[in-house]
Amino acid sequence: MGGTTAPIHEFPEDIYDRTVAIDQKGVFLCMKYELQQFLKQGSKGSIVNMASTAGLDATPHMIAYSASKHAVVGMTKTAAIEYAEKEIRVNAICPGAIETPELLEGEFAKFLDQYRANQPMKRFGKPEEVANAALWLCSDESSLITGVPFPTDGGLTAK
Repeated sequence: MGGTTAPIHEFPEDIYDRTVAIDQKGVFLCMKYELQQFLKQGSKGSIVNMASTAGLDATPHMIAYSASKHAVVGMTKTAAIEYAEKEIRVNAICPGAIETPELLEGEFAKFLDQYRANQPMKRFGKPEEVANAALWLCSDESSLITGVPFPTDGGLTAK
């Protein structure tokens, strides 16, 4: 869900820097070397980045996570346009709340009932549902899809 929460004026700078280094720079470095390999092979391909619904909407008290996930969406769109003619597709999955130990047992566990009630499908996603979206985006069945931030959120961002 994004770790540390605090209003922007109280958000720790070291946590901001660490979050951006992992969530944003990590995606940049992965894409950089994935793209180099695709170009070296001379073949088309598909990259699926991991963003979040926090990269699509405002996420109060989570400035670092929200900023880095918005950046992932922007980098995904930029790479998609840069490499479209090479038939290298680049998309991003944007999960909402997914049933992981961090969600169920972490800092946000006390808000689960409230958060579930806000979900249009009244449930959280499962890790395999996110994996299935990634598999589809990598498959030939999605061969015309590039530059898309793909919500896997049970309708949360449709509200």
